[in-house]
Amino acid sequence: MAAVDDVTLGDIVTDNAMHFPDVVAYRDGHRGITHAQLRDRAVRLVSAMAAAGVKRQDRIAVLSRNGIEFGELNAAAQLSGIVMATISFRLSPPEMEDALRRLAPSIVFCAEEFVPVIADIATGMPSRPVLVTIEYRIDPARRKPFLTALDRLGHERRRDGAYAWGVFEDAADPARFVETFLVESWLDHLRQHERVTNADRVMQQHVQQFHLEGAPKVTHLIAAERD
Repeated sequence: MAAVDDVTLGDIVTDNAMHFPDVVAYRDGHRGITHAQLRDRAVRLVSAMAAAGVKRQDRIAVLSRNGIEFGELNAAAQLSGIVMATISFRLSPPEMEDALRRLAPSIVFCAEEFVPVIADIATGMPSRPVLVTIEYRIDPARRKPFLTALDRLGHERRRDGAYAWGVFEDAADPARFVETFLVESWLDHLRQHERVTNADRVMQQHVQQFHLEGAPKVTHLIAAERD
């Protein structure tokens, strides 16, 4: 039996489905979902997000009232290691937009009633260029194969709309490398996530295997607006 410290929330979702398959996990009015159904739907959500290029430690945003669908997304995040952030429906549209800018999610899930709000926010997102940086820490002895793999990934990023792609190494720290590229706008960057293919995903995973700990650090910078 695993120690309590070794049990993850995803383990609990799976354990409940195994031991209490027919017990209702969530109820919303006359609707209900059992633990077995919850895990099944969560697994399907994880597969759908993976097909869209979303991976462990990537962020998704959810704009919804409490309900079964919210619970399904929560279970999917627990199973996959994807970070789920909730956007309060009580926020004003400018506050929602600010939250989404700061969060930089790969996907935004929203209840049908909030689709018009999100659509308006998406069209109002800045059209200024976005600089994306990804910081890697690698074994310096593996520098050559890492750069070869990164060059292949850079080719795919440019194919998907990135420009001014490059990679830089720290003169004072031979383990530190920073990949950089620009995209035309924030909306274009979100569309990049949608265009990720299985081949792209394999290439990204190959590059990330060189990273020594956790996930590479990703930052998003929007071109400064001048008066």
